[in-house]
Amino acid sequence: VNTRVTELAAVQEHDTQDIYGVMEDAQGRQTEIFQRVEALVDDSQFHYKTGRLVDQEARCSREAWAHSIGLSSAVYFELQGYMTHTWVQDQRINAHDTLIATLTTQLSSLQGHLVTTLSEIQALQAREQARA
Repeated sequence: VNTRVTELAAVQEHDTQDIYGVMEDAQGRQTEIFQRVEALVDDSQFHYKTGRLVDQEARCSREAWAHSIGLSSAVYFELQGYMTHTWVQDQRINAHDTLIATLTTQLSSLQGHLVTTLSEIQALQAREQARA
């Protein structure tokens, strides 16, 4: 009976050691899983922050793009205004050039008439003096 009890005690001791080994392995795996979960939680928080930064950067880029489009439109319309103003000024200058050319022609014609009239006046004065 003692032998049998000793054998059972040895088997129980061996089984107990096996159970402790399995428990240690399970605890080690549990610790490893816990560490992985912590790393995943940290990564998740990092990815969340990164995603928020990317979203913020995208929003800022869209705002900057919209602002640049607005500025481009404003510059375009201002440039159109200047071009219209310049075109009007060119038309006025052309009209003035035409008027100056017409007036110059008329002035030359009037000067010719004046010279002719002056010659006629001088001729008439000379005749008057000759009669007198």
